[in-house]
Amino acid sequence: MRVSGDLTESFVVPHDMLIRFAIRALAAGAFTVTIVAGQACGSDAIVPMKNPSSDSLALSLAPTTMTLAAGESGVSAVTIKRFNLDANLALTVDNLPSGVTASFDPQSVSGGASTLTIHTSSTAAPTSYTLLIRGTASGRAATATLALTISAAPPPPTTTFKSVVTGSTATCALTFNGEAYCWGSNSGGQLGNGSTSTVSSSPTAVAGNITFERLTIATRAQYACGLRTDGAAYCWGFSPGQLGDAPQLTPAPVAGGLEFISLSAGTGHVCGLTTDSTAYCWGNNSFGQFGDGTTNASANPVPAAPGMRFKALVADDGYTCGLTSTGAAYCWGLGSVGNLGNGDTKSTLIPVPVAGGLTFASISAGGFDACGLTTTGEANCWGFNSFGAVGDGTTTPRTVPTPVSGARQFSSIRMGFEHACGVDVGGVAYCWGSNDQAALGDGTSTHRSMPTPVLGGLHFQSVSIADYHACGVTAMVGGANEIYCWGANAAGQLGDGTTTASAAPRKVHWPQ
Repeated sequence: MRVSGDLTESFVVPHDMLIRFAIRALAAGAFTVTIVAGQACGSDAIVPMKNPSSDSLALSLAPTTMTLAAGESGVSAVTIKRFNLDANLALTVDNLPSGVTASFDPQSVSGGASTLTIHTSSTAAPTSYTLLIRGTASGRAATATLALTISAAPPPPTTTFKSVVTGSTATCALTFNGEAYCWGSNSGGQLGNGSTSTVSSSPTAVAGNITFERLTIATRAQYACGLRTDGAAYCWGFSPGQLGDAPQLTPAPVAGGLEFISLSAGTGHVCGLTTDSTAYCWGNNSFGQFGDGTTNASANPVPAAPGMRFKALVADDGYTCGLTSTGAAYCWGLGSVGNLGNGDTKSTLIPVPVAGGLTFASISAGGFDACGLTTTGEANCWGFNSFGAVGDGTTTPRTVPTPVSGARQFSSIRMGFEHACGVDVGGVAYCWGSNDQAALGDGTSTHRSMPTPVLGGLHFQSVSIADYHACGVTAMVGGANEIYCWGANAAGQLGDGTTTASAAPRKVHWPQ
């Protein structure tokens, strides 16, 4: 038996005194008595033990240091440990310098975790600060510190940007001058810079001095393609239909000499529209993604969805969707999770109409889901919806177009792998669905089944998303714009010169 209380030493109690001693000690209220099982009777000891405090509170951060350029945002996970404190914990930040703001999600915490977001303005002074993070509940307080270093904002780019496209671990952007830049993983030559260096965490120019009109990059594959201003198509990396096992390290012309007005790169196939609105595809066709009634692959472009004309095409992982000139949507290929939008889960070798009779202005596909944007800006999505990519507030599979919650008007919408992002008519970006590796840019890794605004208060003209990262081109301000990225960054796909992931948008650092 062990007895604890205001004792200064331990001692052994003889066996015949055990019960009497325990009763008296408990009656006196001075000790806590614990009977230790399995010890010899003669060796039981009385050990002093202090009673724990009635309540306690502790905070910790991960990471505890943050380095941001002026104008950037960063996040840190807040972990809360409490004992005998059930009241909500209020979180605040002390010692905030001018030009720096902080917010918590949530700020009033009932559980054990929150997310701290630090945003620096473009005028924030470049220096180091120690921020005090404070949590209070029921008169108790706990603190933690964050070491914040702010560097000078990079100089504005000397050019402006037309578009950005994201692949699984790489990103490419197009300037209004037709110059193509790529960054991220280059293991398959998908950066097009003449090498196979593993990672480029800053933009590098695509080789060849080609003036491009459009760019597309593969989902879950190692290649990219571009359209020259005269409609000639080029691809680089391990592109579909290429001969041999070595990657094409610089842009190479696509066979056939066709003049395209658009291209879309899927996982193993590419589709494009020619000037007469005819669809052509090449690469893998094992699921019928050409829509020509066969599963025959082709190294060269072949007519797809014969007899139909389209104004838009999108290729993804084993399937393809298109819009006719009247805005009717059709999909074909792999459809096992309802991603063809025709009301069932069957694959098809020929185009089938998307259910609902909606008139769409644009369409996007990604992984197991697809979305269409009507001519009045309403978003409707369909597919597997396992993480809420349909955006209707559920994770229920939807085999037909289902309105995205919130009744917002979007100007564009893009699908990633089990998630989506849209830009509303005011330029605000919203994302929803899977938030693995913070791909939604809301400062957390919490999956969202309804649109959630991207952090930072930025206004975008377009956003592109991939498996676990996203990038957006901001709206023009004073004749200039920027590209911001967020999410996974192990291959440098955020383009900020690091390989550190970010749950909030970071500015791409352009070579000057």
